[in-house]
Amino acid sequence: TQNYKLRMPEKMKKLAMAGALSVKAAEKKILILAGADKASGKTKEAEKIFKKLDFQGKRVLVVATNKQTSLIRAVKNLERVNVISAPSLNTYFVLGAKQLVITVEAVEELSKRISKEVKNAD
Repeated sequence: TQNYKLRMPEKMKKLAMAGALSVKAAEKKILILAGADKASGKTKEAEKIFKKLDFQGKRVLVVATNKQTSLIRAVKNLERVNVISAPSLNTYFVLGAKQLVITVEAVEELSKRISKEVKNAD
């Protein structure tokens, strides 16, 4: 049997991620969340916030750091909301979500991960 796998270069993956995030930012589909460390971990409170932001019924991707366990616990039970850690985020998840909610700490992690390759590509 033949192997039809195709490995994508790391630099190309990072550029694709930067491009996907740029598209979402241009569409105003990214929300930066500050103070996520103060989250109580209650799903009911997270549901109220998402209702105020008019996210109900939309596919929302929450990007947090591994240390933000209370935020992760609060939103993981919400319908149509997925949670992913910043190191695990990829282009497929970014493009598949209608709305991105990214914590400030996760933005810092992502910018460290992506920025070096994007600067070299210019």
